[in-house]
Formats: sequence, C-alpha cells, structure tokens
Amino acid sequence: SFESLKEIPSIDGPKFVFTHINAPHPPYLYDRFGNDTNYKPIDHLALKTKEEIEIAKPRFIDYLLHTNNLIKDAINEIISKYDVDNQPVIILASDHGPTSVGIAAWDNIKLENLKERMGILNAFYFPNINNESNFYNSISPVNTFRFLFNNYFNTNIKILPDSSYFST
Repeated sequence: SFESLKEIPSIDGPKFVFTHINAPHPPYLYDRFGNDTNYKPIDHLALKTKEEIEIAKPRFIDYLLHTNNLIKDAINEIISKYDVDNQPVIILASDHGPTSVGIAAWDNIKLENLKERMGILNAFYFPNINNESNFYNSISPVNTFRFLFNNYFNTNIKILPDSSYFST
C-alpha cells in the first residue's frame, strides 16, 4: 500500500524495494478525488466498439489522476525523510502504456497503437549523480539499471539499443 511505502525510510540499513501497483488497471475503483466508484466492471480486454472505449477512457483518466496523487505523496514523503547527502534512488516505471483503442483491436494493429502501448512511464530520481551527461531522455527500461549501476557503482555495463519489440 502507499502508506506502507512511506514507512520504508524507518527500516534500518540499505534496501532494495520493489512494489507493483496494479493501478490504473481496471476495475476503476476510484475517481480523480479518491472517491469510490460504483462502475459496472468493464472487461478492458474485450473493448471493441468506439462507444465502449469512450466509456472506459474517462474512468481510466480519473483513476490515473488519483493514482498519480498517491504516488507523488508517497515519493515526496519518502524523500523528505532522508538527509540531503543520503537521498534514496527512486525508479518509477510502468509495465506498458495505455490502450485507448482496446486490446480487441490488436488483431489489426496500427503503428500509432503500438507506440501508445509501448510508451511507458519511466521516471527516475537519481540524486547526487556525478555524470548527468550520460543521461538521455529516450532511455528505455533495458538500460535503466545499466545507467544506475554505471553511475552509482562505477561499473562499465554496456548501454544497449533502446528498442521495443512486438510479437503476435
């Protein structure tokens, strides 16, 4: 839970924390203000019509906005509990981008749909980094930890091409 994440700084010693937040995946439980919704569950894997997609999209956006607020609050609280010289490294990444066309359309996939689906959130908080010149905006998940290890642990792990693949 987000409240549990905020308590991580109180645990003594070095730590590697991984959490998987299954939001904003359906069911869309909360609106943008964190209020419970009473939406009839949507099978997001079976969205086929434009009407079905138009019903799901604002629900997704509301749930995303609520989730973003919870994440920002947790990260800000975590960072605030550390000294300036001992800040945590934070990587915030999604497993995939949105699917505004519905998964059912994947049998007739278009390039813009692939770009949307593969366009993930990939954000970093890398404090006290000595070599920001090696950082680049198009970094993909294949290089996230390579960049981290090279810059914090003085390794020399080769940076790979930032590519995405799709298979049916």
